[in-house]
Amino acid sequence: CLRDLRAAGADAVAASALRDDPAAEVRLAALALIAVGTIDRPAAAARVAALLDDPDPRLRRAAAGTLGGMAVATDAVLAALQRAEASEDASLARAARAALTRLTSG
Repeated sequence: CLRDLRAAGADAVAASALRDDPAAEVRLAALALIAVGTIDRPAAAARVAALLDDPDPRLRRAAAGTLGGMAVATDAVLAALQRAEASEDASLARAARAALTRLTSG
């Protein structure tokens, strides 16, 4: 499973899966890998933030949750989460709100 991959190059595998794999389940697994640790957190956060606009609602919600745990509060990430918070998808809006709270509190 991708989330259990702790080898050198795991970031590249996750990035490739997020960018290139058409299967939502593989991209969800890549998010799980990023959530447990990634070397280049700002670059990974940018890739994850892009998923807030994915056609698959599961990926949008998972991306918001993942961003909340990444501790990367760049302007681009915060703006993407604010857009997601305004979504008509109540679950996505809730996940984005929770992520924003985690990233901006403290």
